[in-house]
Amino acid sequence: MNPDDAGIIGLLQQPAGWTNAAGREAETILSSRVRLARNLQNYNFPGRCRESERREILDFSKDQALKVNYLNGASFFSLDGITKLGRRALEERRMTSSGPAEQLQAGVLISPEQNVSLMINEEDHLRLQSIFPGLDLLEAFRVADQVDDQLQERMEVAFSADRGFLTVCPSNLGTGLRASVLMHLPALAMSEKMDGLMEDISQKGIVARGAYGEGSRVKANLFQFSNRTSLGKSELEIVEEVEQAARSLQSEENKQRDDLWSRSRPELEDRVFRARAILSQARVLSMEEFLSLWSAVRLGISLGLVTIPKLADLNRMLISMQPAHLQFACDRTLDATQEEIERADRVRAMFS
Repeated sequence: MNPDDAGIIGLLQQPAGWTNAAGREAETILSSRVRLARNLQNYNFPGRCRESERREILDFSKDQALKVNYLNGASFFSLDGITKLGRRALEERRMTSSGPAEQLQAGVLISPEQNVSLMINEEDHLRLQSIFPGLDLLEAFRVADQVDDQLQERMEVAFSADRGFLTVCPSNLGTGLRASVLMHLPALAMSEKMDGLMEDISQKGIVARGAYGEGSRVKANLFQFSNRTSLGKSELEIVEEVEQAARSLQSEENKQRDDLWSRSRPELEDRVFRARAILSQARVLSMEEFLSLWSAVRLGISLGLVTIPKLADLNRMLISMQPAHLQFACDRTLDATQEEIERADRVRAMFS
């Protein structure tokens, strides 16, 4: 493994806090996340900064951030220091977002519990993220708000009386807050109601995306829902609107699961048990097939049809079976076939 990625290995060996399935409504909602976008006063936005400015912003922001609650003792990763594989592993873990192949003078701080992270010199100078298991947007906001307050005591951020916090993307103007929930909605995805529900929440200012946010496809029936804009509303109003949308979707998903159970129980049981049987016996597993089967087994857990693995183990599998995580776990380069064989071996072991 590349020496630059040495610190990544220790991070990946610890479970991400948001996967522990301990939060409220964990059977439907995997995680709640609040992200705050901030830029430093008297500096160009990252895309227009000279490399020397980016270095100055990176060093200053890192130094100040390590002095605040939740980030004290955080691990730092230089995004132009680690390899492409290392960057991909951080994206798979949802600690960073996908960005340019070369992110000069950019880095990320990740708290020991992996529930708070701070991206530096990404799209904005600072992208602060707080992520918790289940439906817990208020706690995610409380933590992010506390860290943000402490950061602003140490650095001057760009703010306008009429536009709020100044950000690169206009949709982040105002509070700079993006609240999101990651939901597993297999029953709704199988129903005819999904398109209507997506239209309804869109009219309420809620955006639906894949699990990895903007530009990602929906896989494994995992949907990320977040506010479209942040201007003209308070932080708590945004958080409450996203939570209300999540509760509404959860209610519809539960109704649909009950309906499927009453109308098509044999077919539903067959789908779940076939998926579990394949995962427990397969010798070759592509990521695409794994995700499809993973979704069916997760539905089976919520219906009481499957007891092993536990929900938290299945959540962690969602990350650990990703390509970069597998390569780090094996400590060697895997071609496509080797990766699929390795994934199947590890999934079988977990299901046994």
